[in-house]
Amino acid sequence: MKLYSIIILSVTLSVFSCDESGKSVNQQNQNQTPEVFNESELEQEISSVSKRYWDDIVSKLYDEALENNAKLHKLDDDINEMHHITNDSLKLYRKYASTNSNYWSTANNYIEQLSDSLLRISSKEFFKQFEIAYSHKILKHKAVLDTINKRSVLLNDKLIIMKLLISASMMENYQSNELPDIETMRRLVSEYDKLIKETTEFTEIVK
Repeated sequence: MKLYSIIILSVTLSVFSCDESGKSVNQQNQNQTPEVFNESELEQEISSVSKRYWDDIVSKLYDEALENNAKLHKLDDDINEMHHITNDSLKLYRKYASTNSNYWSTANNYIEQLSDSLLRISSKEFFKQFEIAYSHKILKHKAVLDTINKRSVLLNDKLIIMKLLISASMMENYQSNELPDIETMRRLVSEYDKLIKETTEFTEIVK
């Protein structure tokens, strides 16, 4: 499972890491710590009570990657634009479907107001067949709409995976470059041991 994840990461990063000049972000900024972790910027983000954007560190890293990679930036723009295009393109169909749905609901309310039971039954049957005919008429449209919705969900999943894998690569650089010197911590241990030893004279209980 781990090997499979590494393969996916390698392939995905190789696909999305090239800019228009053909050079990858890793080639241009090889092993560099992301600018997101610039100390002054970090302090500013954390000190701002009104801002919660820093909490979404994946988006911060991904946005930085967009700034450094023209090809990735264009792909991200195209994905966002696709959602807008889809909404605009489906407006007429959604209005059409909503209008018909509203009609069936209103017509059935009228039918229920009929006092004559036989007339009410015959009217229900007529409108039932009318609605069935309509359902057949839009059968192909609903099938295409279902396909569009599935594609939209899949594309959104791909965008999330892109953000995760790209940010993971950037985090790896941070983890490698900014790992604190362990000697500082070890010196603290030594100082603690020294002070603890010095307290012995004053903490021994005389029997």
